[in-house]
Amino acid sequence: MINRKKYKKMTYLIAIIVLVIILFYSFLEMNKFAKGVIDDTKRMDTISFPEVFYIESIKNDVKNEQRIFDDYLKAIPAIELPLNLKCDVEPVGSTLGFNDATIEKYGQKYSEIFGKIAVRENFAAIIYLYPADIVLPIIQTTDRQGNKIAEFKVYEEYCGADEFFWSTSWVTIMEDLTIVLKDSTIMYERNCEGEIIEETKKKEVRQRKFQIDNKGKINEKL
Repeated sequence: MINRKKYKKMTYLIAIIVLVIILFYSFLEMNKFAKGVIDDTKRMDTISFPEVFYIESIKNDVKNEQRIFDDYLKAIPAIELPLNLKCDVEPVGSTLGFNDATIEKYGQKYSEIFGKIAVRENFAAIIYLYPADIVLPIIQTTDRQGNKIAEFKVYEEYCGADEFFWSTSWVTIMEDLTIVLKDSTIMYERNCEGEIIEETKKKEVRQRKFQIDNKGKINEKL
């Protein structure tokens, strides 16, 4: 027969061992949890409050700049494509009521605005008119905050004539934002009376193609 006192002691001992095991595993789990909380806190501590404030401030500045540039874009008339321009026919531009500083910030210095040819999710393309020997159209692309991506002068050759040559340039901007440049040059000699000697005439015609891609960059099409 089992001694009751001995049985009771064994039961208590087993219960204590089980309790110790349970407490031990509970301690391990709590330790893991605490470590995880500490690690998360450390990760959060890597970005300080001033840094968070600075990041939010930058985000707000970008949004404000985009709103200002959107208002600028809305004021610029859209140009129907395809568009044809010739160097000997000067297009007419306007400041549209913007001051010089605003046009210089978003476009070309000393220029007037001709019109916008594209407004996309990633960029806008605007033609500015720069006063040179002739009015020079310049296509400029910017991101939606008004930062310049690319610019493109549409006339590459001299436009006009002198004693020994005549030259003209023209451009066509297509609906898919392909830019077709063409120029023609005739060189010749003159006789003592100042008349052109027909048999000395040499004609050169050139054509090049470019395109504005979906990032606003202007690339030559080979």
